[in-house]
Amino acid sequence: MGTVLFNLGLTGSDQITQLEKELIKESDELFKKQGKRPPLNEKLTELQKIQQEIYETERKEREHQHLYKQLEDIDQTIESLKVQEHEIIADLNYYEKLNQVKSPVVKHQILTDEMNQFKRRRIIS
Repeated sequence: MGTVLFNLGLTGSDQITQLEKELIKESDELFKKQGKRPPLNEKLTELQKIQQEIYETERKEREHQHLYKQLEDIDQTIESLKVQEHEIIADLNYYEKLNQVKSPVVKHQILTDEMNQFKRRRIIS
């Protein structure tokens, strides 16, 4: 392109040469490898920051999903333990009632045995 523009410049077309210089100048202003604040460098830096933010957000989202899964597992465990607790309480109530009934039954059996022994002694005597 430079050669074509040079040849055009030799033929007397200063406008083409001037356009080339302006394009080179604009290109240099947009991107300089070691420039302080060219717009393209600023946009590249901004893009890198945005990419880093995306990476961090994705990492946090993965961590959030992992914690949410743990929470769901814990909730399921709690529900299972509640069901077990209700079953154990029901069993405990049953055995407490059984124990309450057992005591009078045992006393009744003891008294019946004592009465039978007393009757046998009376019959024998």
